[in-house]
Amino acid sequence: NSTDIDECHFMSFEEWKKSKKEADVVQSELQQATNTSKNTTKHKFKNKNSTSKELSIRRNDSTNSTDIESLEHVITPEEGRVYKDRFNYASSGCGANIIKTNSEAKGASAILAENKDSYLLNRCSASNRFVVIELCQEILVDSVVVGNFEFFSSMFKEVRVSVSDKFPTTNWRVLGEFEAENVRDVQTFKIQNPLIWARYFKLEVLSHYGDEFYCPITLVRVHGKTMMEEVKENEESSQTQDEDEELLIDTTTLNQFDNDTLDECRVFMPHLGLNEFLSDFISTVPDYCDIKSNEQEQVHTTEAHTTTQESVYRTIMNRLSLLESNATLSLLYIEEQSKLLSTAFTNLERRQSMNFESLIDSVNSTLINQLINFKDSYLSMHSEYAKLYKLQELNHQDLLSNSKQKLGSLGNELTFQKRMAVFNTIIILCLLVYVIVTRDAYI
Repeated sequence: NSTDIDECHFMSFEEWKKSKKEADVVQSELQQATNTSKNTTKHKFKNKNSTSKELSIRRNDSTNSTDIESLEHVITPEEGRVYKDRFNYASSGCGANIIKTNSEAKGASAILAENKDSYLLNRCSASNRFVVIELCQEILVDSVVVGNFEFFSSMFKEVRVSVSDKFPTTNWRVLGEFEAENVRDVQTFKIQNPLIWARYFKLEVLSHYGDEFYCPITLVRVHGKTMMEEVKENEESSQTQDEDEELLIDTTTLNQFDNDTLDECRVFMPHLGLNEFLSDFISTVPDYCDIKSNEQEQVHTTEAHTTTQESVYRTIMNRLSLLESNATLSLLYIEEQSKLLSTAFTNLERRQSMNFESLIDSVNSTLINQLINFKDSYLSMHSEYAKLYKLQELNHQDLLSNSKQKLGSLGNELTFQKRMAVFNTIIILCLLVYVIVTRDAYI
């Protein structure tokens, strides 16, 4: 009983969290091992669901295409309009503005409108040809569209794309330098690494085709995704990843079972220890997911994306999820520690009650022994005092008898003394009489 309290080991939060993670990993491996048979049954419905989804997507695409065609027939765009397949964050319709251009530039705001007849006009001899656009939102730039529809003009050849999150600034982050083709149409430049969440976009023309006097730009489009779109994409990807993980199957075990016997429970698994069960499972299943390779792929993907600035919403979501997980872990930690504490208090109370009972028993036994000793001593003292009283009584009687004898002798002596006193007084009186009678005579 004294060792019960020592068994309640109170861990710190970090130690408890580490042990909890290890226990969760072992439990997930065990759960994944036991659910392989269930995953095989789900595989039959995956193809059906995928085919139905493809049919629905095709139908939706066909309906969308018919809707777009009907809209194109009904809504006739103005002459000079250019079709846009993605949202343009450098459009005047959403609030984009021209912040700065080179001094030779004219009509810079024309590149923000979808009109073939208006353009940004620059002399080809200008040394520094650039334009700075304030986008309507902070985005990760993934593609830039630049077009020129003017026939009697020179075409841009080499362009540089830069972004910044504030203006004015000298710290422009270069997204890339691209070489355009000598065509009178829009050209798209894909951005491989967007680097930061940009609000200001800078387009520089480094060189041009031809020897015309003007080098115009008809339109500029900037495509990308906002922070909320990235958060939604991450949520959708995480959901699809969870669904894919749930629908993982083992092709080797699927070929071993027939379609008629999938619903039958033909395997009897004894109760084994965890290590024996995992070793048996790994030995029987030749093809299994390599966790290390997946971890290495995740590490490589994270290293590839480390150069891109993280979204504010993503950071908030990560911190909120971290706080939520820490809160749940803290609650579980407090719950388990409270259980350990209650167990420790119960053991302590049991131990104290046992100690108190043993103390009461010892006190009772001591008191009983003391009372017995007191009784024995009382009896012995009572007998001794009785003997003493008897002896004192005898002595007192002897003393009284002696005292009576002495008093008798004293009484006799007193009577004798009285008699002698009477005799002496008589003699004295006689002498006095004689003296008085014979006072004149000479003796």
